[in-house]
Amino acid sequence: MTVDAISNVEGGLKTWLRDPLSPTYSLVGGRVFMGLPRGGPSTWPCLAIFRVGGGPTDGDYPKDSARIQINVWDLPGQKRRCLQVTKALITAVHDLACGTLLSDDVRVLGTYGITNMWLPDSDTGNSRYVVQFVIDTQAI
Repeated sequence: MTVDAISNVEGGLKTWLRDPLSPTYSLVGGRVFMGLPRGGPSTWPCLAIFRVGGGPTDGDYPKDSARIQINVWDLPGQKRRCLQVTKALITAVHDLACGTLLSDDVRVLGTYGITNMWLPDSDTGNSRYVVQFVIDTQAI
């Protein structure tokens, strides 16, 4: 195993999703975070990115196989809008082509295992879908 294969995939996804050409930009704008801002964002909906597992793999070329979770957040009672963003996010992740540059230092090799579930916040009542997937990347 080579740790040199570990890429900043979370940062790369954040850069990609904040780009005005991103498939989710028209729905969330630049409201893409690594965790939620304290007190929540000033405008909803938003995305929060986490790496929840995975790691470097050996093979013909070193790659980082990361399990990513992206929480799609919205205000209470906004399940429909939250689902709209979730669908756009799932489609965008599914369609990420091999070779796509997420940022200056992260290249996509493939995505798979996309799942989602409805999980509203029990404390605030905020709407939330949880999307998880595996993304293989290469640090460049």
